[in-house]
Amino acid sequence: MRGVQVIEVKIRSASSKIRASNIGDFEPAIVLGRSPDWQKKDVWSGIVPVYEYFGNPVASGVMDGVKRTDITDDEERLKLVRLNKNENSKEYSEKAAAAGAVEQDMKERVREWEQTL
Repeated sequence: MRGVQVIEVKIRSASSKIRASNIGDFEPAIVLGRSPDWQKKDVWSGIVPVYEYFGNPVASGVMDGVKRTDITDDEERLKLVRLNKNENSKEYSEKAAAAGAVEQDMKERVREWEQTL
């Protein structure tokens, strides 16, 4: 790529919650809906992996009709960068969502706590 383009975008509002791990530590009573002041209904806890995906490039049309000799190199390089970023983004998201040691420990604590009821 031989140039840079900048786009200005006005954002009216935005909201986000970003986490780089699974659900973490919490009390078994909360998981089972048995703690004081907790609603008595089933609760799902977990993560929905979200990741950025770069689609196929769409030409602007500005260079239509202009003869270029090096365009194949640009397109191939762009394809490789796009595919690599897609793969890395998906891998990171799925790894962050996977149950780690804390979640495995919580699963065991919930199981033990439930047996005491």
